[in-house]
Amino acid sequence: MPAEEKSAVRLAVRQACAAVPAAVHAKASHTLCQVLATMPQFASAHTVAAFCGTGAEPDTRAFLQAVLQAGKSLCLPVCGPRPREMHMCAVQNLNALEQGAYGILQPPAGANTVPPQLIDFCLVPCVAADETGGRLGHGKGYYDAFLPLLRPACAQVLCCFSWQLVPCVPREAHDVCLPLLATEQGVRHLSCL
Repeated sequence: MPAEEKSAVRLAVRQACAAVPAAVHAKASHTLCQVLATMPQFASAHTVAAFCGTGAEPDTRAFLQAVLQAGKSLCLPVCGPRPREMHMCAVQNLNALEQGAYGILQPPAGANTVPPQLIDFCLVPCVAADETGGRLGHGKGYYDAFLPLLRPACAQVLCCFSWQLVPCVPREAHDVCLPLLATEQGVRHLSCL
């Protein structure tokens, strides 16, 4: 059963993440933010959708700051009241972020919603990923519902640490495959099978 396989992979990767020392996590986060900021897809983007990493996820604050310093439009996810409903909302100041659903920092109430069609570069978090563009999220389906709304020209980038990579992510029909992977080791184009 894919759902049971997904749960097993999530548990294994979360245990691996929990074993990573804080200093290693911080250094890898810093390096990953540098990797993202040097991507040609980022350089050519006007509107960037990203996320505020929490817990074992990469700390993306340095990249978010780089987006704003480059004069690009930044938007971050806000989960809607309905299941799998997620919008990207504009951010001008990282100090104005508020704690939202699941303890994730998000734009303050009243922030402008950015239509998915305007996004040029979308950074996508995951619990685990594989070499074929398979992504395993937290299981709520927000990104699986959101990603198909993006333009085909939008650079969709899986973002995680190298220790979150697994041989094969269990997939179901609704799971979205992503063509680019960024880790602290660099950027890879994925086969997206």
